[in-house]
Amino acid sequence: MTAMSRREDGNGPPAAGNGEVESDLTASVAGRLARWLEEQRTRLEALCSGASGLSGDALHDVRVALRRAGAIARLLRGFPGKGDGRDLGPAARDLRKALSPSRSHEVCRSRLLRRFPRDEARRAAARSVVARMVPPGQAAAPTPGAILDALGPLLGARIAELRQAAEEARPEVERRLLGRLGRRLRRRRRRLLDLGVPERSGIHRFRIETKHLRYALEPFEEEIPGTRELLKTLRRLQDAAGDAHDREEVVAVLKADARRTPGARDAARLLLPVLERDAERAAERTQRLARRVLAEASALPMRFP
Repeated sequence: MTAMSRREDGNGPPAAGNGEVESDLTASVAGRLARWLEEQRTRLEALCSGASGLSGDALHDVRVALRRAGAIARLLRGFPGKGDGRDLGPAARDLRKALSPSRSHEVCRSRLLRRFPRDEARRAAARSVVARMVPPGQAAAPTPGAILDALGPLLGARIAELRQAAEEARPEVERRLLGRLGRRLRRRRRRLLDLGVPERSGIHRFRIETKHLRYALEPFEEEIPGTRELLKTLRRLQDAAGDAHDREEVVAVLKADARRTPGARDAARLLLPVLERDAERAAERTQRLARRVLAEASALPMRFP
């Protein structure tokens, strides 16, 4: 079993192995984060090696591993030396974004086709909208092999740098790293708190900031009191906010279709009242969770013992 094996549900962070991770983070924070990055590299290799393409759960898991690697890369940028690790975060971000070039189109199409199973008139109207939807003309997603080729060397170099820092075990370096991590985590939290409870139009941005905070905090679940509870709430918020964002995109597709195609206005008049109510309810659920996230994040000490 690895030091941080992945939880079975794929939603939480990798779980600690049996006694393999130090309970005292200050013993070797660099070594701890090297193992965290190693876990993401191992996960990516397992998902991408020999695969011809990615879809479904595998695609989701690759995106999560890229997010985790990118979040820690941002926290550690410039350690131990100026400029160290600066390329890993942007590379992980760019690969993740390139993996789903037509996600919005696919989600809107699927939601419209499934929304009215027992309403024949609205189902027919939804199908007419779907028939007019044009897939975005974007570049093909990177292959699994290309992901490993692009990210593997960067991850390997970063892991080696952190291991070397851990082996040197210089107390002043560890203290400097802990101070850097604390400052960057507090800055990340401040960006979220400054947003406040989002309006419907701000839910997507709020969701992005919660993701940044979640993936930055995951390696420190045992060290910062209250982190475990906050992470659970952040995951619930992400699910609710993702649903709300998708529903807003469906509404936007219908409005654009009605503006672009005069004959589509009847379908929009039939569908939009229902879909607008869907979006409003999803936004209200997200806002309730956002209040809880803000309260829990505000109370978090965000300092290491």
